[in-house]
Amino acid sequence: MGSAGCTLLGLLTSVVFFQALTLVPCEAVACVPGFEVEKLIFRVCSRQLHSRWTLGNVGFQGCSARFALSSSDGRFTVDADGTLTVNAELTLHTGHHDFLIHAVSSQSDQVTVPARVKYDCSQQESSSQDAPAGSAQIPAKSDVPVLSFPKPSQHLRRRKRAWVIPPINYPENDRGPFPKFMVQIRSDEDKFKTIRYSISGSGVDQPPVGLFAVDRDNGNLYITQPLDRERQDSYLIVAHAEAVGSGAVEELMEIRVVVIDMNDNVPIFTKDTFLGDAPEASPVGFEVIKVEATDLDEPGNANSDIRYRILRQDPELPNGNMFAINPVSGMIRVNSAGLDRETCRNYTLDVQAADLEGHGHSGQARVIISISDSNDHAPAFSQSKGLDFERARQHTLLVAVENDVPFATQLPTATATVLVNVQDVDEAPIPNPGVGGAA
Repeated sequence: MGSAGCTLLGLLTSVVFFQALTLVPCEAVACVPGFEVEKLIFRVCSRQLHSRWTLGNVGFQGCSARFALSSSDGRFTVDADGTLTVNAELTLHTGHHDFLIHAVSSQSDQVTVPARVKYDCSQQESSSQDAPAGSAQIPAKSDVPVLSFPKPSQHLRRRKRAWVIPPINYPENDRGPFPKFMVQIRSDEDKFKTIRYSISGSGVDQPPVGLFAVDRDNGNLYITQPLDRERQDSYLIVAHAEAVGSGAVEELMEIRVVVIDMNDNVPIFTKDTFLGDAPEASPVGFEVIKVEATDLDEPGNANSDIRYRILRQDPELPNGNMFAINPVSGMIRVNSAGLDRETCRNYTLDVQAADLEGHGHSGQARVIISISDSNDHAPAFSQSKGLDFERARQHTLLVAVENDVPFATQLPTATATVLVNVQDVDEAPIPNPGVGGAA
């Protein structure tokens, strides 16, 4: 029924029941599962497709049903989120490759759409319908960095039969999308001959294999996945240029890719708990223990430049700054006088190590410092030396006499017995609190 007929129905119904105009819908629009376009086109600026390349996203509306996406060509995979990925290398000999993408529901309902991977470098930005997000793209032609094969007059260093050019710096942990364009390799001979480009070396045909790839037709060099400096900090790629039917037209060119360090590692202490010892009579400045943390980021870089500090001291006796730490070396020293084993036998310090000179990622460790005993108390008698008639009325002493100079031969020592009688004196009475009471 058209819109006019629907309006008329609403008006007629409102004569009988006014509320029917809002309760009865004119026409329910059902959701139909299907692809967003009638044909999917993925444009790439390379005739060679390499494994793990991401071509784009397959737009599909499943409504309330669950659909599984798949490809009719085993060289392509469609992930659950619709991402189309290359499984195996494929050359676009005719400039394009066609296949089908299926969506099958749990009730075996199937929807199919044709797909085409097309070699096309003419458009650097495509519409969302023709080139879904993730398609391999390169910058505008005027912005493309080019590495031309050097000539002898350029005074560049040459090793054996290979030219060595300045390195290419590339950051680690790049999020892509991949493959990502890096630089174009170019031979001046392409003005007169059809040139085919190829690369070899680490990250190409040597482990880790497949990290770099080149378009043999235009020399575009791509990176296919993120780099990790802690795994490998540089790669040496050898570029080749050959003319169709006549072989090599250039000497080999070495391209070194240097991985730029990112601050992606946390400082880690060499121990979870450090044990130190300090005598209770330690002077200020006494070195107790040195803590150490390491950072896997690039040495000599701020990303691995660690600073130490004490976060907490337990207990805070006699104050909260009994110890100090050298922020650079990690040496812990006594910072204040007053260590007393009889008051506190050990201290626990929470220590932090942070990179970026103390302002970046951080890790923690515990330091337990035991306070050892020192001879810091003079001896004292347990009671006085005065005589007490009530305790002992008489003392017998044995007195011996010897010369200052030792005897030449063994001689008996003269002794005498002295009897000491203690005289009683009148002393003030000492009250006993446990005796007596109220009268």
